[in-house]
Amino acid sequence: MIMKKIIATIIMVIITLGVYAGNKNIICKVIYPREGNTFVNDSIEVKISPSKNDYISTDGYFLYLSIKNKTKDRIYIEWSNLRIDGHTILFEDDNLLTYRNKKEDEAIPSSVTTDEKCIARGDISDYGESLGDRVRQIFYPKEIKRGDSAEVDLIVPIKFSTKTIDYKIKIEIFCVDKNGNRIPKQ
Repeated sequence: MIMKKIIATIIMVIITLGVYAGNKNIICKVIYPREGNTFVNDSIEVKISPSKNDYISTDGYFLYLSIKNKTKDRIYIEWSNLRIDGHTILFEDDNLLTYRNKKEDEAIPSSVTTDEKCIARGDISDYGESLGDRVRQIFYPKEIKRGDSAEVDLIVPIKFSTKTIDYKIKIEIFCVDKNGNRIPKQ
């Protein structure tokens, strides 16, 4: 009888922990230059997410980025000059043969949003035998789920007809519960 109670208690604890852990979601929030869910100004809107579908936890290696052109003219994203914490980026379709190639600028017509791009912080060195050895973690999900947060600096270079502007964006990555409330540090 005592053994059944112990097993029942263990099962309840496991279920409770599983339910509580499953209700945490990692999200991004722009904290510089203006606080909000996206970076917005007169020219562009940049949406950044730690997952392809909002509120789905990731492994901390990738960010998903989409950019909307809010001008009346065509703009160009200089992907080869985009930086995450000062590092170059790698795309999800890069491989050992293509990761060192210059990324092509992407033209965005007026009022159009780019497809969501999966980007990773790269370490372009000769270390490691695979491309996976050259990818660096952007944030650590276990720490985020314990209530910590991570700040990431992005530089998004946009070329207009007469000039290029490097938009500096700082995002904070943190965890929320199923109600959207920030998880306190544990």
